[in-house]
Amino acid sequence: MSYLVDQYGQDDSLNPRNPEARALVNQRLYFDLGSLYASVYAYYITVILRRETDTHDPAEYEKLKEAFQILNGFLEGQEYVAGNNLTIADLTLVVSVTTAEAFGFDLGEYPNVSDWLARVQTSAPGYEKANGEPLEMFRNVISQAAQGI
Repeated sequence: MSYLVDQYGQDDSLNPRNPEARALVNQRLYFDLGSLYASVYAYYITVILRRETDTHDPAEYEKLKEAFQILNGFLEGQEYVAGNNLTIADLTLVVSVTTAEAFGFDLGEYPNVSDWLARVQTSAPGYEKANGEPLEMFRNVISQAAQGI
């Protein structure tokens, strides 16, 4: 995603060229890959892939909650995960957050994440097509898996 934005973006707002700002965006991208998405995958996705929809590892759930607590902290006092502007970090993290939410993860304990999610859903260009519509299809897959289909 970084390459595409650098190569074809109209400006550097989604992936800042300033080294300090870019480092923060990169850190948030790495957090998603190594912590949040990894926890979503470990707790939810592997269960679906194994077709064991009623078997979840409590230790993995604790890791998932911890990742959401960290994300909630990132958002304290700012609009987006790497500051007050939408970046590619928001665009990747929103997928992990909405995936967890599709599985029933309650964002109620994470008010900054809830507010941020609503903001990204309305401010990210092409959000509905890129994530909203696929998310609905994914919810159907989850529902079918839960029914044993």
